[in-house]
Amino acid sequence: MLIRDLLAKLAKKAGLDTTQPEWADLLASNLEINDGIGTAIDGKLMTADIAFNNADLRAKFKNLYYAEALNGVDSKFANIAEQLKLSDEELIDFNAQGTTFKKTDWLLKKAKDLAEKPATGNGKKEQELVDTINKLNQDKAKLIADHDGVIKGLKDSQETELINYMMMTDLAARTYALPDEMPAEMKTSIALAALQREATAKGYVIKRDNGQLVLLTKDGTKPIKEDDNTEIGLKDFTDGVLHTNKLLKVSDGGEPQTKTRTVELPGNEKAPTNQGAAADMEAQAKSMMP
Repeated sequence: MLIRDLLAKLAKKAGLDTTQPEWADLLASNLEINDGIGTAIDGKLMTADIAFNNADLRAKFKNLYYAEALNGVDSKFANIAEQLKLSDEELIDFNAQGTTFKKTDWLLKKAKDLAEKPATGNGKKEQELVDTINKLNQDKAKLIADHDGVIKGLKDSQETELINYMMMTDLAARTYALPDEMPAEMKTSIALAALQREATAKGYVIKRDNGQLVLLTKDGTKPIKEDDNTEIGLKDFTDGVLHTNKLLKVSDGGEPQTKTRTVELPGNEKAPTNQGAAADMEAQAKSMMP
């Protein structure tokens, strides 16, 4: 396997544009590597979507979600079991239930059975059992609600991280008008911050749709340009933000060094450029560097 073929394949997987000049020498190399090594490298590296849909990874995340959502709940059952005065055999049966939800159902059934036993003349004891049943029902409802909330929060957080990763991968392919000694990741982070700031100001959100990033309004529709009533795509919006903030390095011909097309930002008549943006951004970037 030629190493240039492997690099081209990995670049495509990462969403990088190999038509950029800096790729020319790399893709001209005739160096050969062992096919097994190349296949192993390609197979171990996953795109964000492949990783997100990987069955093994999803199973691990699911177990993590449940562990965090139900953490501490089982510790309360010892006190409840004591109130119900379970026998040794009942405790063994209870602990054999396994999951927190099955244990909750088991305790509810046990408390109900005790409450339905013939009256012994001890009204106070019977009332305690009724109170225990009500408390268990409340705890179960809260447990389910808390669990659903934690799961949603974790999924939302994971989705946000995945979107940011995909955006960073796309932005990493640009050539920025920032200090050469600045780490590439810092340059990309500055570009991402500018993009997110402008999207928030316009009332836009960036979502995933069938594995692709899309620009939407908060009501879920695609934004429309005011001048010609056409849809604003994420690529055009990104190009406009980077161009307006003068973040892209300009070639001798006066055009940004990127294959992407620049457009006017919606909401501005001529997408006026902040004249001090580039200088301020560069000064800020230098101050962030060690």
